[in-house]
Amino acid sequence: MHTTLKRSAPPGSLQWNREKWGGRAPWDQCGDNWTFHAESCGQPYALWKQAVVDAFVSPYIGPDVDVLEIGPGQGRWSEFIVGRAKSVTLVDLNATCIDVCRDRFGRHDEVAFIVNDGHSLPVDDASIDVIWSFGSFVHFDQRDVDAYLGEFRRVLRPGGRFLIHHAGWPEWSLHIVPVTRHSGRPGRVLQHRLAQGRWRPGGDRMAMSPKLFASRAHTHGLLVDEQVRRWGADHEFGLAFNDIISIGSRQTETSAWGP
Repeated sequence: MHTTLKRSAPPGSLQWNREKWGGRAPWDQCGDNWTFHAESCGQPYALWKQAVVDAFVSPYIGPDVDVLEIGPGQGRWSEFIVGRAKSVTLVDLNATCIDVCRDRFGRHDEVAFIVNDGHSLPVDDASIDVIWSFGSFVHFDQRDVDAYLGEFRRVLRPGGRFLIHHAGWPEWSLHIVPVTRHSGRPGRVLQHRLAQGRWRPGGDRMAMSPKLFASRAHTHGLLVDEQVRRWGADHEFGLAFNDIISIGSRQTETSAWGP
């Protein structure tokens, strides 16, 4: 009798993201149990979370703004958007996450709930003013990040903004990925030590650098005009794992493709 061993989906793949985040277990406290970013900069979690909202959410939303959030999970950040925008579209790969968001925010008529395929945005062309995502793109492989950026160009109105939290590995560290990915756990530990400055391989970050993200965005007619790792009056707030938040916009044909 032969036993077939089930192989785990590769980290960053669509199947891996379904398996990792599709159950109830990871979502203790709707994501507020993930306090490592606050701890990395020595701040109380509640203060750090409010600082994220104040810097990257509140300035970009309003009663005339159509917002799309990718990977809302169970609404950790959605709660600061719903009720403050003209419309809110929540898009997630996992139906269980969308179900929880519908339970939390379904009484708001302006909120739409969409289960997608993990790389496309099933909304109309030029229908969105702001795209926001935190805690999701860090887990996407480069192909899906690239596919989403192409969708940004399509769904954003001219001048529309995006704010995306993603992995921010040093550019040079990407060049050793082909070697370390074939070395099993020791290779992953080494890769994360070099890319994130920590021996533990935690965080499940996928290979992405600020330069690569900005370059791929530009290819799709988008402009990244700011990349933030620390913020606040004294730069007291920040992100763990060398993560970064890229802020940019859809450009007009002239500004995006001209000299």
